[in-house]
Amino acid sequence: MRRIYPLGYSKEAQLARKRLQRVVRNAKRLFWQALVDNVSSNKDMFKITRWTKARSSFQPPPLQVNGTVYETMTEKATALRQATLERRTSDDDIENPWADVSPNQYLPFSSHVSAEEARKATIDTGNTSPGSDDITVKVLRAAWPAIGNLVRELYEGCLTLGHHPKAFKEAEVVMITKPGKRDLISPRAWRPISLLLCLGKGLERLVARRLAWAAVHYTMLHRQQAGALPKRSAVDLVAALVHDIKVAFSQRKVATLIIIDIQGAFDTVMRNRLILRLRQQGWPLPLVKWAASFMSNRAARVRYQDITTEYAPLLCGLPQGSPASPILFLLYTEPIYKLGFQLGRFGYADDTAILRTGRTLRETAKLATADVRELISWGAANGITFDPEKTEVMHFSHKKDDTSPSVTHGGIAKVPAEAIRWLGIWLDKKLTFRTHIEKWAAKAKKVAGHLHGLCNTKHGPLPAAVRRAVKAYVEPILLYSMEAWYTGTKSYTAWHGTKKVRPQIQHLVDKLNPVLRRAIQAILPIWKTTPVPIYY
Repeated sequence: MRRIYPLGYSKEAQLARKRLQRVVRNAKRLFWQALVDNVSSNKDMFKITRWTKARSSFQPPPLQVNGTVYETMTEKATALRQATLERRTSDDDIENPWADVSPNQYLPFSSHVSAEEARKATIDTGNTSPGSDDITVKVLRAAWPAIGNLVRELYEGCLTLGHHPKAFKEAEVVMITKPGKRDLISPRAWRPISLLLCLGKGLERLVARRLAWAAVHYTMLHRQQAGALPKRSAVDLVAALVHDIKVAFSQRKVATLIIIDIQGAFDTVMRNRLILRLRQQGWPLPLVKWAASFMSNRAARVRYQDITTEYAPLLCGLPQGSPASPILFLLYTEPIYKLGFQLGRFGYADDTAILRTGRTLRETAKLATADVRELISWGAANGITFDPEKTEVMHFSHKKDDTSPSVTHGGIAKVPAEAIRWLGIWLDKKLTFRTHIEKWAAKAKKVAGHLHGLCNTKHGPLPAAVRRAVKAYVEPILLYSMEAWYTGTKSYTAWHGTKKVRPQIQHLVDKLNPVLRRAIQAILPIWKTTPVPIYY
């Protein structure tokens, strides 16, 4: 009896408890219903759309580095700093970066900075996280009429002298988990993000834009190298890769793809080697001196959970979070794409892909192994390590040959996968893209279902607001990398000469339609029994 009636056998008490539960339940429902019904701005709509992403207050487990376990916050912050920011020292660097070089070309340069260029680099950006001074882009934007000319003069003086101010080189490094990483006891599951002064990031962004434009205009970087470059996206790069594989198929050939990751990436770039690389490429002396100053006398403190360490010097590495780091890293690793068969090289930031084609998979696997060996040898001579654990292999073939030879990386045989993901796009052996469509359609379906649950004929946000959410969230997910696999209703193939044929992709489009219909049902205040043709 006491289990059933913990307050005693009192009918009035039990009825009061039920009434309280009913009132609380109704109040919650009315609160959330009013919150959803009153959505009108893009900000509010996107906020409720992000409810699909769960937020966890999970505390990270103890950290294990080289067999040693660290449990306290301070110990883990120090261990993460040593494992991520101090994995290399200046001992791995060269001594003299100013030796005589003979570049193929000398690039033009002007240290003049216009008021418009300074403004766009400093305040025409998103409101990124501030550095240790807590001055945000919003504050700089409000003060720009008073400080704009002073900032322009500062930037111009830095470019003229080849100098990066000391205050801009102090960073607060936040340790965040990498997406999809579950093994948080390993330091490799954590990514160090440097929070720099917004005023300093304006100067770095200005230099980065100039470097990126010149690198493309003067073909300083490989044509199939992307990331931090204008008009070159990850989807463009994969589309170029898919095109080369299809060309091999049209010639009755097979192909082998190797994806290799640079271990540490930004954190392993060394100052003197970067200076020498820029001089070899023909960059003007003021820019080289600025890059040298940018990487000199850097300091950082680590913020981990609720504690922050003291500032300590950094001997090497580009700060993750700086606008200049991506383009400097591309220039630092530019020789990779001049090794071996250059037409088969593809790169996006620290991800490198090597494509080999041939008559048999044994032939392509042998060529790929030789390419990996050459790449490792070059990395050893230039202080760069390629992570064998992240190396992946994929064979592409329409032939019925069941052999799938492995590719060797540093003595480790890498077995080909059934499907491989590169830059967010799933590739399978016959380039059917079934895996890619299934995975991205499932992600889009989750968001579309969430929006559909918020809307009906009686309650929910305005249809215009939901439509903006569908355009901003559902469609980009559902149609991601469509340029790489969708060939149109008709296309030319080498098997049929110049005759147009209907590609076999209708089954892929059919998998997208249910998700799109679900999203349309969320936008339109219609009944469930409304005929489908009316949607369109």
